[in-house]
Amino acid sequence: MATPNPSPMRAVFQNLSSPDFYRKVAEAQHVPLIAIAIADVLSDPELKGNALHPNAEGHERLAEKIYKEL
Repeated sequence: MATPNPSPMRAVFQNLSSPDFYRKVAEAQHVPLIAIAIADVLSDPELKGNALHPNAEGHERLAEKIYKEL
């Protein structure tokens, strides 16, 4: 699962994204990649407990996204 680039400006504008190296590693290792689940959750201020971590609702949403991908 990819984590987003640390970017205060992208966080403010609710537009986090994950670095490309996650895709490259996943392809090289032949493993699935959940690329945007964490970035999506942390891009929504309603789903964050602080600047870096999801709140309870954010964790629930993240779990739903992971379940759907698996």
